[in-house]
Amino acid sequence: MADALRERCPKLGELLDRSREEVLVYMSFPRTPGQIASPNPLERLNGEIKRRTDVV
Repeated sequence: MADALRERCPKLGELLDRSREEVLVYMSFPRTPGQIASPNPLERLNGEIKRRTDVV
């Protein structure tokens, strides 16, 4: 990837070369299955709670 970018952006290619180990370590972390893909369901739930408590 760094080689492909080096042709168009030499500084970016150098940056990727220097940070190769950090990128590889980051990519080795397991993905947590409990993450919400989008905050919209949570925001909708909070909005419903607020709407229903305002009525009372």
